[in-house]
Amino acid sequence: MLNPGDRLGDWVVEARLGSGAMGSVYRCHHMVTQLTKAAVKVLDASVVGEGSPWFLREVGALERLRHPGIVHIRNPGVDEKRGLFYLAMDLEEGETLKDLLSIGAMPVYRVCRLFGAVAEALAFAHSNRIYHRDIKPSNIMVRPDGSPVLVDFGIATDLDATAESDGNEVGTPSYMPPEDRKSTRLNSSH
Repeated sequence: MLNPGDRLGDWVVEARLGSGAMGSVYRCHHMVTQLTKAAVKVLDASVVGEGSPWFLREVGALERLRHPGIVHIRNPGVDEKRGLFYLAMDLEEGETLKDLLSIGAMPVYRVCRLFGAVAEALAFAHSNRIYHRDIKPSNIMVRPDGSPVLVDFGIATDLDATAESDGNEVGTPSYMPPEDRKSTRLNSSH
């Protein structure tokens, strides 16, 4: 776990935003200017060997996807002292769809607008042969203007990648595509 003030390349940690099966995401600012903010995903040192293909897959997917409904990559890096891989992305302000749904039901017009935009982002990713594979409320950020952005491409499938799957697919069971549920190692976090 990183602490406020720790550095990852040119990024200075401000606070931890959350964590998942493979690592944590931190709110950071650039060391030259505190105005430049990023969400920096850090692969846990304990899973660097087994998690590296997933990390590299996410970097590759996000480098190819430039769409207003998909989080933008800034730069990947390695902290050699700590043995950590990290990925800086645009810091998306707002709340996750999961947080918004916990407040209560949304008006139908808002749901239609939100899911129409999510479908557009997914169609763009699919047209680039990238499949997110873990679309769930906690992986959809809703900006203050109401527009959604897809985050966490950590288990995305890139149909153009040359690396074959190792058979240890992961995902959230209730959100996985049916074709991935047959032979997968399931992540029980929601």
